[in-house]
Amino acid sequence: MRGLRLAPLPAALAAIGFCSLLLPGLPVQAQQLPTGGSVVSGSATIHNPAPTQQVITQGSDKAIINWQGFSIGQGHSVQFVQPGSSSVVLNRVVGSDPSAIFGSLSANGRVFLVNPQGIFFSPTASLDVGGLVASTLNIRNDDFLAGRYIFSRDPGSPANASVINEGLIRARDNGYVVLAGDYAANRGVIEARLGTVALASGAKVTLDMQGDSLINLAVNEKTVAELAGVANSGDRGGGPRSCRHRGQQQRQRPRPRHDREGRRDLPRR
Repeated sequence: MRGLRLAPLPAALAAIGFCSLLLPGLPVQAQQLPTGGSVVSGSATIHNPAPTQQVITQGSDKAIINWQGFSIGQGHSVQFVQPGSSSVVLNRVVGSDPSAIFGSLSANGRVFLVNPQGIFFSPTASLDVGGLVASTLNIRNDDFLAGRYIFSRDPGSPANASVINEGLIRARDNGYVVLAGDYAANRGVIEARLGTVALASGAKVTLDMQGDSLINLAVNEKTVAELAGVANSGDRGGGPRSCRHRGQQQRQRPRPRHDREGRRDLPRR
């Protein structure tokens, strides 16, 4: 197992080109709010106070919700109200559609979104969370509840599943943002002041946490998908920026524009 230790980052941004072919059948705002939520562990209530709003109130420190679909339309919002900043909720999509985030998502704690069909954050997406993991790899319920953050591909999961960001993702101080799939890329803005940002490509990924912080990411098994790897390039917000990521690649079509294996630091500006 090969690991990458992630040093604290003042913030991070990255960018690549996006091809709609990465997420075939992407439902462009067809679903306005998450649907079919079922709490399978812990305590949480799902409430729609308005046609454009959904509020999930989490009553336990950890919770698992299986969804038939998890997308957010433009002009719509989803808010997680959690017991504290170290609280975490696993949102697992069990339906057949990718997640398409065009609206806003906020949380005072940490949010995991798992969808084997793919995840797309559009240019209009805005996320403000304590921490975020967006992945096409699944995690077992017992591992999640025990704090063992081991993500792996389920047998029969679609090949070439991607996690793409074109929007704004902001983690709170000392937080983290992880995008992981066969192909993970970012052409938007990701900010994690005093925290960490990671892109990972693999069939099995392990995250090590210490408190609310991500301290290590290991790609345990490389993916053999035709479209595989990670890609980012620098963009500029305010203050010095850096980004560290880890990816492994076998074959790719098209070829990612930047690193496919190892670590890359974006230059400070």
